[in-house]
Formats: sequence, structure tokens, C-alpha cells
Amino acid sequence: EELPLYEKTVNNSVTAPLTQWQFDALVSFAYNVGRAALYSSTLLKHLNVLQYEAAAGQFVLWDKGTVDGKLISLPGLTKRRIAERKIFREGIYMMHDGPTIDGKMPDFSDVKGGVA
Repeated sequence: EELPLYEKTVNNSVTAPLTQWQFDALVSFAYNVGRAALYSSTLLKHLNVLQYEAAAGQFVLWDKGTVDGKLISLPGLTKRRIAERKIFREGIYMMHDGPTIDGKMPDFSDVKGGVA
């Protein structure tokens, strides 16, 4: 329901050509950090001058949260940003903490107990 808003945010803020997976990664990023954060990000600044690798490097810098009044890296956010960066760079979508996929669902039929 909210997704179109974040898709529009990416469409309106990015001037560089994007692959579908780059677009997907940016929508995920904007959804998770907020539209204003994307608009003011160094990630967007790099991207809009076609510095794709520099932009990709920015994802992992957005893994901080406040704990006991201190800004620290949070493991869950680090994983999310790494996943978004992998999508952005390579078009490889990660399934939760499981294996990566490249357009195919992994076969878990030989795993004891069925599917993951």
C-alpha cells in the first residue's frame, strides 16, 4: 500500500539510468531509512553523477540505531544494508538469512524436514 510512494520517491530523485535490481534496492533503502534520508544522502549524490560503485558503498553506512542514547551499528541493519548493496551491485536477492538466489528458488527437497 505504501510501496508506490517509495517507488515514486526513487523515480523522482534518481536521474541516473537504473537496472530493475538497482531500482528495487533503492526502493527498499528508501522504505527503510525514509524518503528524506534518501533525498539528502551521499548515496543519491554519487548515483546522480553516475558513480555507481561509490553509491553502492554508501548502503552499509546506514546501519546505525540509537541504543541507550548512543548511535551504534546494529547487526540486523547491517545485514539489511549488505543485502540491499548486493541487490544494487549484482541483482542477487537474498532470502532472509538463507541462501542467495538469482531468479530461481533454491531446492530444499534433500534437506531433512523439508523446506527452510
